Amino acid sequence: EKGGAPEEDAPVSEIAAGTTPQETAPPADAAAADAPLAEKVETAEDAAAAEARRLSLLQSLFFGEQVQFLSYEDAVPSAESREPAPSDAAVESAMPSKMVISEETSEFLQIFLDVKHKDLYSAWEAACRTEVDYTAPSGSTTKASTCTWIKRLPKVLFFQLQRVAFNQETKAQVKLDDAFEFERMIYVDRFLLQNKDEAQRTSSFVRDLRSRRDDLSDALSGFEEFEGRPGLGAEQVFHWAATMVEANARAAGVEVPAAAPQAGDNEEVAVSQSGGSLPSPCNLAQVVVERAEGEGATPSPSHLHDLKASAAGTVSLLRALRASCLSQVEALRREIQRLEDEISNAYSDLRHQAYELHAIWLHSGIAGSGHYLAYVRDRRRNRWYRLNDVQASVVSWDDVRNAAVNRGGSSTSAYVLVYIESSKDGGESEEPVEVAQPTPDTKAVDPVDTGGTEGEGAEAEEEEDPVSREEAAMLRDAQLAAPPELLQEIQRDNLRFKSEQRLREAALADQHLMFHAEAIFQHYAGLVHTQWEPLKRIGEAAGSAYDTTARKFLQDPALHCFELFLYRLHGEKEVWALLVERSVEAQRKVRQWDPKDEGRVLWHLSATLLKHNCRTAMLKEKPGKQQCELVPLDMAKLSVQYNLVLVQAHAVDEALKLLENDRGALVQTIGMLAHIWARWNLEAEDKFRQNEVLLVMSALIYNVMNALERARRTTPEVSLAPFEPACEYFLLLVHVVEWPKTWKQPLIGRIHAMFPECQLPAKARSAGDVVGSPSAHADMKEDLKEVVLNHPLTQSQVEWEKLEIGRPEPGQAFFDRHRHLYSWVMQGDEVIAQEFVMAQVPALRVGDQAKSPRDVTVL
Repeated sequence: EKGGAPEEDAPVSEIAAGTTPQETAPPADAAAADAPLAEKVETAEDAAAAEARRLSLLQSLFFGEQVQFLSYEDAVPSAESREPAPSDAAVESAMPSKMVISEETSEFLQIFLDVKHKDLYSAWEAACRTEVDYTAPSGSTTKASTCTWIKRLPKVLFFQLQRVAFNQETKAQVKLDDAFEFERMIYVDRFLLQNKDEAQRTSSFVRDLRSRRDDLSDALSGFEEFEGRPGLGAEQVFHWAATMVEANARAAGVEVPAAAPQAGDNEEVAVSQSGGSLPSPCNLAQVVVERAEGEGATPSPSHLHDLKASAAGTVSLLRALRASCLSQVEALRREIQRLEDEISNAYSDLRHQAYELHAIWLHSGIAGSGHYLAYVRDRRRNRWYRLNDVQASVVSWDDVRNAAVNRGGSSTSAYVLVYIESSKDGGESEEPVEVAQPTPDTKAVDPVDTGGTEGEGAEAEEEEDPVSREEAAMLRDAQLAAPPELLQEIQRDNLRFKSEQRLREAALADQHLMFHAEAIFQHYAGLVHTQWEPLKRIGEAAGSAYDTTARKFLQDPALHCFELFLYRLHGEKEVWALLVERSVEAQRKVRQWDPKDEGRVLWHLSATLLKHNCRTAMLKEKPGKQQCELVPLDMAKLSVQYNLVLVQAHAVDEALKLLENDRGALVQTIGMLAHIWARWNLEAEDKFRQNEVLLVMSALIYNVMNALERARRTTPEVSLAPFEPACEYFLLLVHVVEWPKTWKQPLIGRIHAMFPECQLPAKARSAGDVVGSPSAHADMKEDLKEVVLNHPLTQSQVEWEKLEIGRPEPGQAFFDRHRHLYSWVMQGDEVIAQEFVMAQVPALRVGDQAKSPRDVTVL
C-alpha cells in the first residue's frame, strides 16, 4: 500500500490514516470539521466499554479461563524415508519423531468430575490430565496427553459429578451412587497455570508417595486378611495354633512354659462375639494312637515321646512367628500413616487460593427419574438450609454431609457442588465454625425471626430484632442500587411464583383426591375378585329351562344372596354398580374427605375405572364440570322385589314339601303353583320363576294323564270318576297358561276323550284360542288369571300371610332346600303321578311302577 508498513514509532493518527511520518499532517480546519464525528465515536466507545464491563462482571462471577496443553510425538519424514518401503509400518517405524506441544485457551463454566476417584482432589487431578489416541498431521497414530491449567478463576466454581453411565450389558443408563468425599474449604493453587512447575513437581512426588503407600497397604492386607479372609489376621492364626498345641501338650502331661501376654491375646473374644469359632483342644496321646491305627501300625511309646518332646519347641516357634507378625503389622501401619501425613501436607505451600462450599444439589432416585433438592449455606449466619420444593428447613452440617456423600449406599447423592471464593488463606482453619443450630421449638424456615425466650417481659418481646433491622437496611440498599427494570422483573417473578404456588397447591390437593379415588378402586377390585367372582360361578350354574336335561336341575341363585338376585334379574352391571356404591361408602368412612370434594373424587374414580376397562354408568358426569355424582340403586324398590322373590320361592318349597309328604296332595300342590303364576306377572317380572313353576305344573299334569290312561287300559272295570274334578281343573290351566299350543292341543283332546263332561268356565270359553297368542289383549289375560285365582282348587291352597312371615333368610340353607325339592319332583315326576293315582283309587293299576322318587339321587 501507499507509504508501506508503518514504523514502530509512528503516531497512531498517522498509522490509522495510512501515511508515513514524513507525510504532512492535515490542516486545522479539517480537524475542526471532524470534531462532532469524534464526539460521537467517543460516546459509542464509552457505551461499548460499559457493556464490556458488564459482561466481564458476569464472566468474573461464573466463567473462568483455562489453557489446555496437548503433547504428542509426531513422525518427521526424512529424505531416505520418502522412498518406497515394503510396508507402511516399516516406513513409520523408520521415521524419526519430534515432540509437539500445542495449547488452546477457552472459557469454562463447570468442571466435570468422575465419582470413581472417590474424592474431589483426586477426581479434579484426573480430569486435568488425560491420555487419548491421536492422529498427528503427518498421518501417524500416537498417544497424546492433555493437561489443563486454570489461567483465570471465577468467583463461583461449579463441580458437576458424573453420576450417570451407560451399561453395555443392559443397553441402558444407570445412576452411580458411589460415595464421594469433599471438603468445606478447598484450595485451587495446584491447578493454576502460574503454579504449573511447582504443582507438577509436587504431583510427581505425591504419586510416588501414593505408590509406596499402596504397596504397603497390600502388604498389610496380607497380614490382616489371612488367605483373603477379612478380619482374620495371620498373628491370630499363629496365636490360636500355639494355644491349641500348648493345650494338647498339657493334656498329654508335657509342661510348656507360659508365654508373656502380648497385644491381641484377647482376639478370640472378639472373634467369638462376631460369630466365629475357635478350635477346641484335644488329647495329644489320643491323636497319636488314632493316627497310628489309621496307618495300620501299632503306636509305640517312642512316637508319643517324640511328639511330647517337640511340643515345647513348636509352641515357642508359633509364639515367635506371632510376635514377628505383630511387629511387622505395627511397623507397616506407622509407615502408612507417615505416608498419609506426608501426602496430606505435600501441597501445604499451595494453599492460598481458598474456596468455601456454598451449595450442594442432590438427586434422589434412578437414572431418568427421581427428585431434586438442594442445600444452601447462609454465609452471614453460617447455617445450612435444606430446600425441598416448597419446604425449607435449617439443618446441621452433619445432616448435609451424610446426605451428599452417601456413605450409606442410598439412592440420594450429590451431583453438583458449588464453591465460592473465600477471603481465608492457608493460615486459617479449613472448616468454618458451625453456629448453634435451632432447636425444634424455633422457626427453622425464617433465618431472621429469633423471637423471645420464656420469661421475658412484654417490652422485650416488642423490641425490634437487630437482625431484622440489618436485613431491612440491606433490602433498602439493594432496592436503591438495583435498576428499576430489575426490581420490576423481580416483582413480576414473585407474582408468577405465587401463581405457580397456587397452581401447585391445587394440583397437590387434586392429587390427594386422586389417592381417594385409587383407594375406592382398590376396594372395589378386592370386592370383585374375592367376593363377586366366586358368587358369579354359582349364578352361572343356574341351568337353562330350554335344555331338556338341564331343566331337571334348575337352581335359583337369588336365594343365596342379594348380589345373585341382582345378577339373575337385572344382570351383572347392577352388581358392579352395587359394589362401587359399597366401596365409596366404605372409603368415605375411612378417608373422610370433604363432602364438597366428593364430585371430584368420583370424577377421578370414573377415569380410573375407564383406564381399567370397567363400567362407569353408575357415575354420571355433571355438565360443564370435571365432577361426577353417584347414581345409587333404588334399594327400596329392589328390597321389595327381593322379598317377593324369596316369598315366591318359599311358596314353591311349601307346595313341593306338601307333595313330598303326601302324594295324594298333588292337586293341592298344582293349585299352589297355579296361584303363584296367576297372582303375579312372572313373564315380565321373573322369567326364571315362571319357567320353574310351569315346568313342575306341566310335568305333573302330563304324567297324571299318562297314569290315568294306563290305569283305564289295565283296569277298565274301575271307575275314574274321582279324578274328574282334578282333570277339569287341569283343563282350565292348560287353556289359560301360556304353554306352547303344540303341547296344549293334544293334551286338551286327551282330557276331553277321557272325561267328555269336563267344561271350561264361561269366561275361559269366550277367550278361545286367543289365550297365549301374542296379539291377545292385556285385559283378557288378566281376566283369565282372575278365573284361575277364583277357582276353588286355587283359592283354598295358599295362606300368603303365613308364607311371608315364615320365609327363611337368604343363604346356603335356603338355596340347598329349594334345589333339592325342585330336583326331586322333576326327576321323579312319573312316579309321583302314579303314586297319586293309586292313592286316590287303590284298585287301579298303572302298569310297571317306576322307581320311587325317594330313591332318586339328587345331583
